[in-house]
Parts: sequence; structure tokens; C-alpha cells
Amino acid sequence: ELFIPVERLPYAMAILTIVANLLNSLEPVIIDVIDYLGAPVTFIAGGVAVFLSGMALKRNSLNLFENTKPKTEMKLDTQRSAYWFILFLGVALGLPTTLLFNYFPDVLQAKLGNFSFGLEGKWLLVSILLVSTVIIIPLSTIVNNKGIDKSFKLSALVNFLSMVAIVVFQLPWLSLVLLVIFTISFTALSVSSLPLAMAKANYYEKVFCVGIFFSGVAIPDGILEAWLAV
Repeated sequence: ELFIPVERLPYAMAILTIVANLLNSLEPVIIDVIDYLGAPVTFIAGGVAVFLSGMALKRNSLNLFENTKPKTEMKLDTQRSAYWFILFLGVALGLPTTLLFNYFPDVLQAKLGNFSFGLEGKWLLVSILLVSTVIIIPLSTIVNNKGIDKSFKLSALVNFLSMVAIVVFQLPWLSLVLLVIFTISFTALSVSSLPLAMAKANYYEKVFCVGIFFSGVAIPDGILEAWLAV
């Protein structure tokens, strides 16, 4: 909230999701990238990235904490935080994220057939994340105009149905259509879920509720990891 007005949180979430998707798109191929670059170049690049990030943070952020507005003019939200609903919002985003990274690559490679364009499962995952990155700004505008509550409900429903349909149906062309629907709805879900969680949180508990939200995001992946470890 120091960086952007509350009503423009979907745009902020879009930028965060773009960065996350770009980073996550490297996950399936990160070993290949590191092997190609070599350890010295990898560590140098990491050091430069950390240094530049720190400089940017110092130059652009410190003045944001100097709040000159009198407290009497601030309208603080004193609603009761909806903890369980915020946790549910996180789970709703975490479930498709977990399936996307852990289940979809192999399934899509098998189901798409010739429609996979010869790509391995890990590269299909990279393609999904890159497409999501391209369409996320226009989708964030739609979410902002339609409202985050309505956008979340619609995108969550469509995303869930598309996930089920991808698992159930076997036709390659239908799997491709369902994958497009999944990608669009997943992107809209990524944009709308955290702003809606923030809207359901008390002003004094925003940071705590963000923690609850991301705990919900991590629950499906944690359950899967625990199940695989048994």
C-alpha cells in the first residue's frame, strides 16, 4: 500500500505475477541454464542482480515511509479480518499452481500429441508461463474494471472446471483448447486473489493476512510433497 493505491492493487499483482512467472519459467530448465552459463557467471550474475536491486530499493523506497499525512485524515479500515476466507483464497491459487508445476507437464505432453509442437513437458510449462506473462496486463485491466470479487469467483470456477476437463478428456485438440482456457483463467486468478485477500483484511493486520494467504498457496504443494514422501 506504500507503493500503490488500494484500488490499483490488481495492477500491482499483475507486475508481481509477471516477475514470478518469468522466474518460475526457469524452474524446469534452470539446471540446463546453469550448466550452460557455468558456476562463475551464475554467481556473478546473482551478485549483480542483488546489488542493483538493493540500489533501486534504497533510491526509490525510503521516502515512502515518511508519512506526512495527519492521522486524523486517514480512514483506517477496522473490519474484522476474514482469516478462513483469506486462507481459502490462497488455496484456490495454490491448487492450480501445484498441478501446473507437478502434474501438467507430463500429462500435457501425452495428451496434446501433435498439438504439443514437439515440445517436452517442461517446455510446455515454460510456454504457459510466458503466455500468462504476455496477457496479464490486459487481464488486470479487465479485473480492475469488473471488480476483484466478481473476477475471482469467475476465474476460480472456470479454472477449476478446465483443470478437471484436462484430466478427464483425451482428445488432443480439445486438450489444447482447455489449456488455453486454463492459462487465461489461471492468469486472472493470479491477479485477483491477493487483492481480494487484502480487501478482506483489517488495516492493522494486512501483513499478517498476506502471510495467511501465502500459507494457503503453499498448502496444496505441501500436501503433495508429504504424500510423495510417504
